[in-house]
Amino acid sequence: MRPTKPYSFDDHPEHKAQLDAWRDRWIANAMSTAPADQPKMRAAMAGLYRAANLTPPDHVVFVRSPLTAAIAGTIAAGVWWLREHPSEHVALFGRRVSEAELVAAIGPACRRAVEVGLATLRGEPVPAAEPVATRAATDAATYAATYAATDAATRAATYAATYAATDAATRAATRAATDAATRAATRAATDAATYDATYAATRAATYAATDAATYAATDAATRDATRDATRAAAAPSPVVTFFIRCTTHWWRMHNGGSDWSAWPAFLSFFRHIAGLNLPEYERWRHYEDAAIHGASRIMHTRFWVVSDRHTEVHVDPQRRLHREDGPARAWGDGWAVWYWHGVRVPRDLIEGDGWTPARILTEPNAEIRRCAIERMGWDAFVPAAGLTEVARCPDPGNPGQEIALYDLPATLEDLYDEPARILLCTNGSVERDGTRRRFGLPVPAHHHDPIAAAAEMYDMPAAAYAQLQRRT
Repeated sequence: MRPTKPYSFDDHPEHKAQLDAWRDRWIANAMSTAPADQPKMRAAMAGLYRAANLTPPDHVVFVRSPLTAAIAGTIAAGVWWLREHPSEHVALFGRRVSEAELVAAIGPACRRAVEVGLATLRGEPVPAAEPVATRAATDAATYAATYAATDAATRAATYAATYAATDAATRAATRAATDAATRAATRAATDAATYDATYAATRAATYAATDAATYAATDAATRDATRDATRAAAAPSPVVTFFIRCTTHWWRMHNGGSDWSAWPAFLSFFRHIAGLNLPEYERWRHYEDAAIHGASRIMHTRFWVVSDRHTEVHVDPQRRLHREDGPARAWGDGWAVWYWHGVRVPRDLIEGDGWTPARILTEPNAEIRRCAIERMGWDAFVPAAGLTEVARCPDPGNPGQEIALYDLPATLEDLYDEPARILLCTNGSVERDGTRRRFGLPVPAHHHDPIAAAAEMYDMPAAAYAQLQRRT
């Protein structure tokens, strides 16, 4: 039932006074480097399954990183599904696959997924040596896939089958029985005014402080690693290839745990601070406990895999992942990611001597190229690259900023497929810290006017771009 009077912070100043401390508590949880508390995670995970009227699985696995959890969990799910669906073997592989072949394919699939995944995140070639994380992923996947009572798992790397096999089970174990029910009950009991006020003060604040460093960064890195592993799945066995393809569906079985601290920060405020008494909290408390005592988790009806938190995390004053001399975020099994003020960059940009001007100018990703120039320093980059200024003028699109057009030296003229100049400009949008990012962008060499070069990037006539300042 809706309350006769919507909840308001105006009526509860004692609650509002605790918002900042509550937000900071959950930010600290997201940034914590403590390992998973295994006894408490076992209890929380068992509670999540029981909340969904599911029997907690016997196979429970703890690993050191979210990447290992994603690879091990999805490959194990693929093994379970193939065991339960022998009639699909012929369509997938042209023959019936034996139990021995299934087990034998786990190791090579984990190895390839880890090798390619780590190389992708580092911006390096696939290594010949086996990464330290490979054995951990193989052992975890093998344990989770130990032959016992089975159930549906990741299906043939197709959306419909994977959804039915993993997402449905995961939603039943978490979202349907806990998250969604609690959210609906909370909204009904507190009304939009409470939701909006607490959203702004807890979830939004926590999200802004942790998203770049935990939530989005981990998910993006895992997605890229598993996607590229699939693209590079030149495996000797079609079963191995099948398992590697399963890894791209990791997100259907995944919850970020402590990385996703924003949502439990919001819901738990009402439970612990506002004193809201809802029967749903009895089930949802297991979700809260899992977010406090461990990081990413992969859930399946017959097993679950939980990752430790990162062992180190470094951020800039805006809480964007950033480190100038090493990985911005690292885990205990060797997985790491390198960031420059919130942008993921190749390892050698951070840990090496920096890139040469030629390497910087040939980087296809404009954001990474900007980071590389920024790391060298703009004042140092122009002379180091041998750039000769052609023209400079105020930027009509960014009052108070300048744009400058430069010629490449003869030694760098063959960097691009066609003759080019470099336009140094400032981004029109303002960052969270109030600054604007500066870019060095290749433009066709026929440009002699910085305004015309900038206008082309926005696909507009130079005369129209020149008039922008008059409209601001």
